[in-house]
Amino acid sequence: MCRRFCLASTLLVAALTAGCGENLLFSASFWDPFGLTHGFGPHAQPVRIGLSHELGGIFDVRFWGKRAPWDDLVRELSDHLARPVVIENLKPFQIEFHLRETGRLHFALITAEDYLAMTEEDPVGQVVALSEARVRQGIIVARAKSSIEGISDLKGKRFAFGPRNDPVLHEATVAYLAESGVAASELKTLIPGQLQFHISSREAAKEVAYGIGTEAGVIEGDEFDAYPSTGGRWIPFAETFSKDQFRVLGRTAATRVDTMGEGPFIAGDRTERELVAKVRDFLLSAEKEHPAVVKSLGFARFRPPPANSTEAIKRLATAESR
Repeated sequence: MCRRFCLASTLLVAALTAGCGENLLFSASFWDPFGLTHGFGPHAQPVRIGLSHELGGIFDVRFWGKRAPWDDLVRELSDHLARPVVIENLKPFQIEFHLRETGRLHFALITAEDYLAMTEEDPVGQVVALSEARVRQGIIVARAKSSIEGISDLKGKRFAFGPRNDPVLHEATVAYLAESGVAASELKTLIPGQLQFHISSREAAKEVAYGIGTEAGVIEGDEFDAYPSTGGRWIPFAETFSKDQFRVLGRTAATRVDTMGEGPFIAGDRTERELVAKVRDFLLSAEKEHPAVVKSLGFARFRPPPANSTEAIKRLATAESR
């Protein structure tokens, strides 16, 4: 009770100014606070989601480019709810205050550690889902009709990497090839000393399957695993791929995506049940129906919380701290 009183009295200014200054600077709500670009109109009531994270990984603003990592979530959840969705970057104590006391926030995506700190004295909100970080792996492939049968056959051959400095499609792949007896310097290159990079895994796959002179490369594991067994074909600007077009030579080490810590997606104490149900359905189906949402956040999926969600969150916090 004392803790709640302190929050209410000492954070009044934070409550009135939530979303301003540093907190709003990098928020999707800065340029579009009422979801006007989504066509909902100026009187539509936004669904507000609090987000707390430490700068790092894909959430580091220095590496966003033109898109924030939650842009896909905002766009697709807005379409699902037929309401604008606004992300507010707040400190954990601000998120707690607005979920518990003011109702300004409808939901929050937080780490396990932040949740446990928030609920140390009193519960807050309802755990709707738990995030699960994405693990990436590169699949080393050769064109199925090539003469390349194993890693050693890559010496003197051109090899299609993904983006330069990508932790899987470049760095982990170079490491795997070296461990398998093929140094990067032994690959054939168009420009001496310059490896062959591509802007995406898809472009690397296209070069291997349909290009000229490049018969091996690396493909994102989840992309390759999603290919059908047969049926890939070349169509200008709309190529399709299938597993039978490639010969798998190996797999890189699994690499966890550097994203925010795993933890709960929670609904506020005052959030309407119907809205909670709609958001829960969206999150739990996101892996299959909205893959761009979980991928851009650095997650593999959102999964339903177990009956004892607090114990599950404690395990997440322990795992993150290792």
